[in-house]
Amino acid sequence: MNDLQDSVSIVISATPDRVIAFLMNTQEMQRWSLGTWTIAPRGDGLHEGTSLFDGSKILFRIEADAASGFVRWWLGKTPETLSPRILAQIMPGPEPFSAILTLMAWRLPDMDAHR
Repeated sequence: MNDLQDSVSIVISATPDRVIAFLMNTQEMQRWSLGTWTIAPRGDGLHEGTSLFDGSKILFRIEADAASGFVRWWLGKTPETLSPRILAQIMPGPEPFSAILTLMAWRLPDMDAHR
């Protein structure tokens, strides 16, 4: 861990395709998301959630490239200020029907290490 980003890797008992589908499902995000609840679609690929940290609204867009195993979340307060702050890399795991998930999150300048 450093002042700019955090990352973690785990082995999951699911195929990489299932992990990617789970990560892209916004209703499932409410079970695992790092700080966002009450997620609802806004149209044009945008979603809105409520921050667990300060109750503010946050917008996000998800993009994925299943061939390379990437899922990226663009976050911001307005559609014009979205930035690619959360990235997942999913690859085949060490056992059949397993996957390795690495999740990386970059901090904004006003975020402390605790957050």
